[in-house]
Amino acid sequence: MLRNYLRTALRQLTNSKLFSAINITGLAVGLTACILIALYVQDETSYDEHWTKADRIYRINTRMDSTGAGLPPCTTPGRCQSGVEVTSMALEPALEQFFADEIEHSARVMPNQYEVVVDGERFVEAVSEVDSDIARIFDFEVLAGDLEDALEDPRSVALRHDVAERLFGARPPVGETMTFLDQYGTTTDYRVGAVYRLPPANTVLDLPAMVRIDMTKYRWANNWRILSAATYVELAPDAAIEDIRARAAQFVDRYVDISGMMAGPDVKPSDRVELDFQQIADAYLHSPGRGGGNPTVVYAFSAVAILVLLIACINFTILTTAKATQREKEVATRKALGASRGQLIAQFLGESFLFASIATLLSLALVELVLPYFAALVGRDLELPYDAPLAYPLLIGLVALVGFASGLYPAFVLSHFRPAGALAANRSTETKGSMTVRGALVIFQFGVSIALMIATIAVYTQVRYVVQRDPGFGRENVLLVEGLLRVDNPLSSVSSNARKETLRREIENLPGVTSVGMSGHQPGQTTGLSTIVMGFTLLGGAGDAQQIAVLGTDSGFFETYGIEVIAGRDWSDERDRPSRIFPGATDDDGGASVDAPAPEGAASVVINAAAARQLGFTDASDAIGRQLRTSASGYTGVAETLTIIGVVADTQFFSLRSPPRAEAYVLAPAFADVLAVRFDGSPQAVLDRVARVWARWAGDEPLETSFLEQNLIEEFAAERMEGRLLTSFALLAVVVACLGLFGSAAFTVERRTKEIGVRKVLGAEVPQIVGLFLWQFSRPVMIANLLAWPLALLVLSRWLERFPYRIETWTLVPICLAAGLAALAVAWLTVAGSTLRAATTSPVRSLRYE
Repeated sequence: MLRNYLRTALRQLTNSKLFSAINITGLAVGLTACILIALYVQDETSYDEHWTKADRIYRINTRMDSTGAGLPPCTTPGRCQSGVEVTSMALEPALEQFFADEIEHSARVMPNQYEVVVDGERFVEAVSEVDSDIARIFDFEVLAGDLEDALEDPRSVALRHDVAERLFGARPPVGETMTFLDQYGTTTDYRVGAVYRLPPANTVLDLPAMVRIDMTKYRWANNWRILSAATYVELAPDAAIEDIRARAAQFVDRYVDISGMMAGPDVKPSDRVELDFQQIADAYLHSPGRGGGNPTVVYAFSAVAILVLLIACINFTILTTAKATQREKEVATRKALGASRGQLIAQFLGESFLFASIATLLSLALVELVLPYFAALVGRDLELPYDAPLAYPLLIGLVALVGFASGLYPAFVLSHFRPAGALAANRSTETKGSMTVRGALVIFQFGVSIALMIATIAVYTQVRYVVQRDPGFGRENVLLVEGLLRVDNPLSSVSSNARKETLRREIENLPGVTSVGMSGHQPGQTTGLSTIVMGFTLLGGAGDAQQIAVLGTDSGFFETYGIEVIAGRDWSDERDRPSRIFPGATDDDGGASVDAPAPEGAASVVINAAAARQLGFTDASDAIGRQLRTSASGYTGVAETLTIIGVVADTQFFSLRSPPRAEAYVLAPAFADVLAVRFDGSPQAVLDRVARVWARWAGDEPLETSFLEQNLIEEFAAERMEGRLLTSFALLAVVVACLGLFGSAAFTVERRTKEIGVRKVLGAEVPQIVGLFLWQFSRPVMIANLLAWPLALLVLSRWLERFPYRIETWTLVPICLAAGLAALAVAWLTVAGSTLRAATTSPVRSLRYE
């Protein structure tokens, strides 16, 4: 019997070539989309699950309210979507004291960059300063040396295996000496104490090299408001994370200093600061910052994969039920010869499994072909896990699921035929219910396809709108030179103000350069040492201290970025004095330190319009000449008085994703790390001239440059990737749906061949017949539009809420109309060939059909 079933299935496969090709192609495309998205989702959701003690390792995120507006609610502890994934450096030792019984190990990780000299050759390397317990929390594979001993020694460095090979070649690196030059111009020799390998799996840890953290280098190490280090803890085996979270507020109240954070006499530290203990396996996908994944995207694309595969399964159902009339006599004959309905269902399900198996083999070939392009599109290193223990059981399960899902309904429909009706001449046993179900499935297919098309257009429109929106500064023709604090001694030290000014003047005098400015940050950069939020109190005014972000700049900053001065002036007076918020900004010789006597007169400060409003000024000009007193915080811990000399327009300097915030700009050229060059003419010509000046000024130090406009575009790289993925899978969904529509149209036209001939004999014209069929196939597409539009509008309106500046909701309406018309046009093109061919066939041939 099984041999007979197999023979029948193969005969059906070869005799109905169009039916078989459409079914197999549709299933293969759906399976390909499903497998590709499954690989992406598996990659996104598998971060840091491989550590031996992953269930006891937690990263601590910080949620801080520096505005007095209150902390946003966190509905799921450990998965808060607000805050940052770094903490104060003072947190780790305090945790060791307070949670001595619950925390077994703890370690900080502070990323940094050093210039490294090996055998006279210079490199710029990312080096993380860590606590030695990092080697006890995470099970690194040690290839040479002793990792724990190396991290206990303040003059040892541990290197990742690929970094060691790049720096030392084939020779053993352990015992070799490396010279580090930090941003303060200090040179230190380190001995390579260990070489390690990170497990070949996804992880939030980025540790190309590690040295023991030196707290004595950082004046601000005990400042609870400066968040600079990731903190990881390993819980004791019998510790409960719920108990630790319950006592976290008590810990904050005991240790955290919130002075200068709008804290009145009744405000507790836990009202302003919250610690979120996040399990390491959640640290990437549910990261509160921008450096992690996006669970919404993962869920959305998982749903897209399921929907595309479901569309392919529906195709099989539509085509099989549409072709049912061609198998009526076969079913009736089998029943007359004694076949039971259960045997027939098994036969038709077997055929479905055969189609699904062939489609799966084809989809695996397609995946191998397109996987390199897909991996490049999503920025991941993806491959089919043929050697994974669960790979083949999952693949077999997928075949079974697809075969069962696509073949179940057709099997029941086909096995339901009654012999008497099916064997009667010139009668069709297809029921109205069967046609209704098939129509509903077509509506569902196109509804999903239209919704995906709407989402694709909306994502593209929103990203384009945000990227092209005026950020409040000039983005065109600006070259950024990074790494001013990292060039060789003495040029890169904080005491190199005069040399840095020489570089600035040389570049400013280059042909094509119109202005040059320096700052601690570049637009779009959200991390770094040269910005801080601190308290400002208006002298002679009423009210508490206001929390304002501070950015260190030089005298050319505002002109170069084209930031409008709306009251007062910018840094145009030689009497303007540098601030002491950032280290090393006093005398011309650069030998200044925060311990030096304060210069005569107050330092100058420029604020933006948002800061002026926050300080209580209704008119920007009222702020000119007023003085502010800073809290004793910042990187130097020095409180100082600042005189407001100007008010500038609000900008989105730090991120196009966020509305303008209150900002203060102080003179701190010694702590500037980014040089902005505004130019006219050829970008490449200016870049070449700057490179020549840099080579004279910095020797063999690598030149790091970028163009501001491109950087702002790259800020939305994730959204553009989402848009490209949506576009790809929306097209796949439309193609698969059209395959089903084409097959259904072909079988419908075939079944109505005599009707077409009769209509032509009675005088119907070709356009009338084509229009009749187009209207028949347009109705489900139009109904699909009416169902897809409300769902798409609901989902997209919520998606747009993640952007402070977004397209108007009403613009989604023309997007829906455009997607609906596009779907209708595609449907017409799909069925036009079959209907036109049938409509132009001679009535003589049509009426002789069968």
